[in-house]
Amino acid sequence: MSKQRVFKRNVLALSVAAANVLGAAVALPAFAQSSESESGQVLEEIVVTGYRQSLKQSLDMKRDAVGAVDAIVAEDIAKFPDLNLAESLQRIPGVSIRREAGEGRNITVRGLGPQFTRVRVNGMEGLSTGGGTDSSGGVNRDRQFDFNIFASELFNSIVVRKTQEAWVDEGSLGATVDLRTARPFDYDGQAAALNMQGLYNDLVEEVDPRVAGLYSNIFADGKLGVLIAGAYTEREIYEEGASTVRWQNADWGSCSGCSSPGEVAAVNDSFHPRIPRYGRLTHDQERIGINGAIQWRPSDRTEIVFEGMYGTLEGTRQEQFLEALIRNEEDVMDVADYTLNGNVMTAGTFNNTFVRIENRLDELETKFTQYVLSGSHYFSDDLRMDAMFGTADSEFENPQQTTIIFDNFTDGYSYDYSDPDLPRLDYGFDVTDASQFEYTEFRDRPNFVDNSFDNFKLDFDWTVNNWLTMKAGGSFKKYTFDVAEGRRDGRVADVLGANVPVTPELADMLKGFGSGLDMPGGNDKAWVVPNIDAGAALVDLYNIEATPRDGDIRSVEEETTAYYVQADFEVPVGNMNLRANAGLRYYDTELASTGILSGSTVTVDTEYDDILPAINTALEISDTFVVRASWAQVMARPGLSNLTPGGSIGVFGEPTLSFGNPELEPFQADAYDLSAEWYFMDEGLFSVGYFYKDIDSFVARVSEDGIPFSSLGLPCSLLDASPIQGECDTPFRVTRNENGNGGELSGVELIFQMPFTFLPGILANTGFAGNYTYVDSEVDYAAPGEPKDLGPLVQTSENNYNATLYYEDDKFAARMSVNYRDDFLIDFPDEVVEEATQVDFSSSYNWNENLQLTFEVINITDEFFDQRHLAGGNSLSYVYHHTGRNYFLGFRWKL
Repeated sequence: MSKQRVFKRNVLALSVAAANVLGAAVALPAFAQSSESESGQVLEEIVVTGYRQSLKQSLDMKRDAVGAVDAIVAEDIAKFPDLNLAESLQRIPGVSIRREAGEGRNITVRGLGPQFTRVRVNGMEGLSTGGGTDSSGGVNRDRQFDFNIFASELFNSIVVRKTQEAWVDEGSLGATVDLRTARPFDYDGQAAALNMQGLYNDLVEEVDPRVAGLYSNIFADGKLGVLIAGAYTEREIYEEGASTVRWQNADWGSCSGCSSPGEVAAVNDSFHPRIPRYGRLTHDQERIGINGAIQWRPSDRTEIVFEGMYGTLEGTRQEQFLEALIRNEEDVMDVADYTLNGNVMTAGTFNNTFVRIENRLDELETKFTQYVLSGSHYFSDDLRMDAMFGTADSEFENPQQTTIIFDNFTDGYSYDYSDPDLPRLDYGFDVTDASQFEYTEFRDRPNFVDNSFDNFKLDFDWTVNNWLTMKAGGSFKKYTFDVAEGRRDGRVADVLGANVPVTPELADMLKGFGSGLDMPGGNDKAWVVPNIDAGAALVDLYNIEATPRDGDIRSVEEETTAYYVQADFEVPVGNMNLRANAGLRYYDTELASTGILSGSTVTVDTEYDDILPAINTALEISDTFVVRASWAQVMARPGLSNLTPGGSIGVFGEPTLSFGNPELEPFQADAYDLSAEWYFMDEGLFSVGYFYKDIDSFVARVSEDGIPFSSLGLPCSLLDASPIQGECDTPFRVTRNENGNGGELSGVELIFQMPFTFLPGILANTGFAGNYTYVDSEVDYAAPGEPKDLGPLVQTSENNYNATLYYEDDKFAARMSVNYRDDFLIDFPDEVVEEATQVDFSSSYNWNENLQLTFEVINITDEFFDQRHLAGGNSLSYVYHHTGRNYFLGFRWKL
């Protein structure tokens, strides 16, 4: 079935379902939260609490906004509706997430990946950086925000601004996400809460703790409030499955299983896995979060707030793989037997094969700190000033990334991919016998990333009259980014004179592999694994001087000054009401990019500026129907990895230069948004929205001849040690990042939400909240001047939907949530993540007004992470891993 037909089918199904339910709503008008007699007396009032209250508050925020805004609000004190901020965000229309170790890590909004989304914490832009497995994006060395650093209990609300307004900081093509922690005046006097849960994962089969608490109080006759909150989580997760590290074709050393030159040619041309393997990744994490706030209102006209936030995510990750190292070893291998399916070698038996066991140990730590001082003052009833100063820092350390490797050179190895995801692997010997292996290689790759922000903002809000408000302000932001990596990679024979036979002292044993994998019979479920400490000590690894990795020693410093003016107005249009804003935002960014070019440290200064207009309108056709339209010119700054001036110069023969490009210009786009929203009841919404973005360029890697060195913004002194010293106008062949061709992105969002209060009996306590998003994108990945190379935007899923069915009464509440994300590219043109559906369950029982018992299940169906390699017209397994189901049992107490 074509993707267009899938889209039409999904839209039709949701529309029909919505129409049926709405038809019942119209036929049964007793949904109102209150009803009145002819005299105006209230006859009935329904008090909305818990999850329904959270949905209602979110809906109110959406309705009152002028632009396209969606929000999630905490159900109660220190009780966010999901266990992870990214998991919460995926409930918002148009938002999809990418997971690492079974937990949401970063987000894509309306098809635009995390590098195009800005995140603000308590009004201040920030960036949290974490480390992940290679298949999950590795270490974050760019502008994307890692949400798994934070405990969700610390936050009070999430607001996703999908359209731009002049007062909102520039820097996003997709959305601006505002995270807000609780403040003392959010509560009426003294408030306290304590959440405690035990986490059981059915692969690990152990219980880990999860604790969160909050205390808040107001003093000095209601003028001073103080709040402190904290959260602690331990988490051990197994990630198990098969992987290949892509597929390739190459010429084999020999093919004893071939009977003709034609068979040899077919075998050499067929695709085979590079490193077929099974592995266990053990994620052992500890997360701590603390935030506090002091809120002072000395008068009705003045408020000052100081907020501090501290978070750490630290732990270890072990990656233990049993594999065949086919990659780059084909020329010494013999194909003894094979099975071809088209141009893919789905099964084979091989001689002269390197069977390898790897054990990689990462020590990981992220520390996030932020302090924000903000305040507001009314000079008069019509003129208000808001000011904010803040500083934030995210430090990521990976001081140990050690890999110890055992090898065995053997005959009779075989693989069979009759099951395309879970192969039958036979190594031809006992992989639990340490004496079969030699200790051959070691690696250690410590790396570090530091991001910091300093923000200052000053805003004025002037109510000119009853229909016009003027806003104006300015901001200054300083952002610094530093990354460094060193390497201690070597061969044991180079250190000790020969490879070392593996003894029991050098080896541990992995046991119990494969729970829930449904692997083919006969696969190994235990194998020898290197002992990291013993292997490192034998070669004195940590006393070997680390060699700096020039390409990953770089920094960026940005300073941005911005000013804006915006008019907000509300006027009648016939029997309708129009709310709108229009404004201009000017920004100027100066940046210094530093890298290592042919051994020399180089810093290049650049600057760019622009004026960005934005218009948002909300036409209230009736009390229940709103039509919104928005247009803005938006921008996102270039990726940090692309800005480096680091690289290499070649001056022998034709002069060549390969580097990044610190003079890249920002991404720019025209963004359009149109929606129609029907608020058919107090907690009900049916809406249809359309969005379109015309993006002028994406970064492309380009090689050009005849480029004078003097035109590249690099110091001429880099040529001093070369035969062309001082000849700065010499033409070079230059390979660099450039602003390439652009693309288009468009889509449709459908939202439906309502409580089923019209149903009889206990069914009146049920309700539904769901949304569906379709995204169509086409990007030209070719370099400027080259033939078009069209494809979808990376990180973009065409179809996404979220659906939650809930029940809630005075004692018991439960909800079942389903999240679906279509397949998406992670690297153009040949790496894709397959579609995934996650099902979660949450429930609670109110023992009394202070104590609540909770039970939750995350990932009920144990959804697999399925990454594919598109090779030779085939979709072939790259990573097929699962992390199991997570069960949470606990209680929540509140004052």
